[in-house]
Amino acid sequence: MKRRTYIYIIIIILSLTYSILDYNMAKRESYDKYVAGEYTFRQTAYTVDTHADTWWATPEAQNMDYSDPRTILLCTNNMDVYVENPHDGVCTVYYGEHVIDDFPISNLRFENDDGDYFYGKKRYSYDEYIEAVKSMKKEKYATQRVSDLKSMISFERMKPFIISLFCTEVLFAAVAIILYRSEQYLKVSLILFFGALCSIGFELFTSIYFN
Repeated sequence: MKRRTYIYIIIIILSLTYSILDYNMAKRESYDKYVAGEYTFRQTAYTVDTHADTWWATPEAQNMDYSDPRTILLCTNNMDVYVENPHDGVCTVYYGEHVIDDFPISNLRFENDDGDYFYGKKRYSYDEYIEAVKSMKKEKYATQRVSDLKSMISFERMKPFIISLFCTEVLFAAVAIILYRSEQYLKVSLILFFGALCSIGFELFTSIYFN
């Protein structure tokens, strides 16, 4: 085969290798932003009603606005919510479509290690983070569970393109092998040329689309 044929092969291999590296770099960048605090997870907590039994008979209890989500949470036990940003004994609570600022932490309880993650005492490892983010694609309230799901999981948008590139290049390679065995070397070079051209086009497209 001619030198240019080997050049086409090198271009294809480099493109495939770069695509894999780029995907892994995007995952690492997402995790680094989580470590830096740019991306955050909201932990699950459960409400605790701290009112005494006799409080419900007081005028204060009778006159409260029970249509207010904050009131509902303060007067309800075991309502699951998402929480973040602890400070001065309060935090931000996400309840359905409602965002409640300065909610008292004393009216919340945590299970397992959620409290440690909430206070920043623990942090997800790289593998735990990637697995957690991926698992949220099908969660109903995933956008409440994290600060910016679309950006955090942007690396997953690359996967279909990379798979398509691999499938295309495998097809080109299969055709090239068949032609090579038939000693149709000119056609082999032509097929590999189109394979290299496809690789270059893919890299140009993804560099524009994902930046």
